[in-house]
Amino acid sequence: MTQPPVTQPTVAQPPAPPPSARTLWYDAPAGTWDSQALPIGNGRLGAMLFGGVGVETIQFNEQSLWTGVADYDNASAGLPDDGYDTGELGFGSYQNFGTLTLTFDGDADTVDYRRSLDLDTGLHSTYAVVSGAARLGEAFTSRDADVVAVRYRSAAPFTVTLRLDSAQDGAPTSATPGRLTFHGALANGMRHASAPTARSRSTATC
Repeated sequence: MTQPPVTQPTVAQPPAPPPSARTLWYDAPAGTWDSQALPIGNGRLGAMLFGGVGVETIQFNEQSLWTGVADYDNASAGLPDDGYDTGELGFGSYQNFGTLTLTFDGDADTVDYRRSLDLDTGLHSTYAVVSGAARLGEAFTSRDADVVAVRYRSAAPFTVTLRLDSAQDGAPTSATPGRLTFHGALANGMRHASAPTARSRSTATC
């Protein structure tokens, strides 16, 4: 399900991310999750960002979403020590939580693209000049606040539509103004939910 489009007002011209000796950077968006998307995380929460301009894909995880039976034991299941059953009724496995997709209007004319990950600060950046106006997207995961934060700034107004999808069956998405939500339960009874919040903010400069 998608959130109604959010229009971001004009703000100061955002600068391109400064170069750093410990920064990974690329001149094209990621095409694959496993070898090109860039990770951010704090040990409990994590996300993989593709750095798209017209469409940005953010796949996210949380450490406790795990299938399987509590207190599973190989011996009780009649299996050798190295024979873990990773199915829903066995030891289980770590699960993908979901995907947040941001779709932007007005990306037909894009130049000076760059996406990067600063290994010192953990800040992910996506920069491009879109229809003559600089646009900067930034994302990081805070350990103290325990959140994944994503911010976009642009020298020209733009509209973005958000879509939230669970990676698990039986967790439909609902929408209210400024928030998307899904909740469900795994086969082992573990309940899970996600509720990202979107805000629009204008910054005046002199």
